[in-house]
Amino acid sequence: MSRRMNSREFAADRQISTDRVLQNFAADFDFHEKPLRKANEYYYDTFDWRLYNQGYLLKRVGKYFYLSSTEGELLFKEAGVAGKHFFTWDLNEGPLRQKVESAAGIRALIEILFLKKSSLQINFLNKDRKTVVRLFHEHVQAGNGAEGEDVSPVLRIVRMRGYEKDFCKAVRIAEQKDFQELTNGQTFFQRGLTAIGRQAGDYSSKFEIFLEQDITIGQALNRIGLNLIETMDRVYSGVLQDIDSEFLHDFRVASRRMRSFLSQFKKSFPADKIAFFQTELKWLGAMTGPVRDLDVYLLMKEEFKVMLPGDLHPGLEEFFIDLQTMRVEKFEEMKQGLSSQRYYDWNAKWKSFLQMNGDPVPAQNDEQLCRPLALKKIRKCFKKILKDGRRINQHSPDEELHRLRIQGKKLRYLIEFFRSFFDDEEIEYFRKQLKKLQNNLGDFNDISVQLEMLAQSRQDLPRSKRSIAIAAAIGGLVTHLNAKQEEVREDFTDVFAVFASDENIERFYSVLR
Repeated sequence: MSRRMNSREFAADRQISTDRVLQNFAADFDFHEKPLRKANEYYYDTFDWRLYNQGYLLKRVGKYFYLSSTEGELLFKEAGVAGKHFFTWDLNEGPLRQKVESAAGIRALIEILFLKKSSLQINFLNKDRKTVVRLFHEHVQAGNGAEGEDVSPVLRIVRMRGYEKDFCKAVRIAEQKDFQELTNGQTFFQRGLTAIGRQAGDYSSKFEIFLEQDITIGQALNRIGLNLIETMDRVYSGVLQDIDSEFLHDFRVASRRMRSFLSQFKKSFPADKIAFFQTELKWLGAMTGPVRDLDVYLLMKEEFKVMLPGDLHPGLEEFFIDLQTMRVEKFEEMKQGLSSQRYYDWNAKWKSFLQMNGDPVPAQNDEQLCRPLALKKIRKCFKKILKDGRRINQHSPDEELHRLRIQGKKLRYLIEFFRSFFDDEEIEYFRKQLKKLQNNLGDFNDISVQLEMLAQSRQDLPRSKRSIAIAAAIGGLVTHLNAKQEEVREDFTDVFAVFASDENIERFYSVLR
């Protein structure tokens, strides 16, 4: 039987004692009260709820981790220890770790909820003094111990095998006494989140926004701009704490989206204001870029090891030690910039410009509708991609593929901004077609950046025995990456042909009507 069939849960009044609760059942049962038990429960998930989104809850009680379904079914139990945040490789080897790893990926697991729980077990007895039903009167505080928020107590009535009639009687009494039954969405986990002002899935790196068909360009910037700055504010602390690399990634993507929007629609807004924000966003990109680049390299360590024979691995290990040292230095520089008055001023001015508590940001023409302008921008960007892509051949310089990649990114951002203007199924089809092209161009660009970094690193090596080993490893990587880049470039022709097919073009333009 499932947990749901074996027990029923009811909300209890905070002011009612256990003795008052038991008075409702006294005419039908005798009782045996067990000692009060207390336990702290710590729930973990990634910042973007990857476990929950795949139907899992991970909690720690004492020295054990419990992985359950969101419906309450226990899947795995493993011993382990953890702090406020940790990675899947910090867990003990076993099925629990494997399952969590498959869902969380490279993201850190963060303590998202702390429950301080006390549970009083009362055994309901029949005339033979046998336990026929168990009732648990449970109290919880959510948050951080004594400073947490109270969650409404629960009466949990548990079935005992062979005594189904007694279980049904106890449930019926609870229902007759007007105890409100809780549903699966009203567990202590769910209600604990509510008590601390959160809800499961309240952050996603995916950009989603709804714009009405008759929204003006000023109103659209207001809504999009607030959405993006909210994302940056949400991940800001995680960036400075260096919890995992995805915090910085989400921060940079949000700032790039801002910069792209302002670039595409700068003529619609006051020139002096837009110029200032463009300058500051460019500064943000330059300041955060080196750390992000190093994160990408460090995450590729295992992939790089596969590329090289074993005798080159010692040099590769030394190379990654240097990269990690460089990242420490670059991170401190970035942290100073993100903690500077310049950053705080930009953040405040951007929010003020968007007039969070007033009218939308003024456009040059307040009556200018967003949809026609968005359609025009999307068509123009699409045409340019087709034109530039058709010119690329095997002899074209790499820079042309890089420029096409940037054009593809602009088109993707436009589609994300204005997705609600179009048929969802049709625009999703085209987004996937564009993603295939972007993946090819992105792979080509990533390899180019890696080759450039490797060449510079080899050039900067001092004369030493250690440097000889590092240079040999770098040489092996360069050889492998050059060959891989050639393969990616050869694939471009076929990938672009599909993207620029007559069927695809006709279908896309039909969406833009």
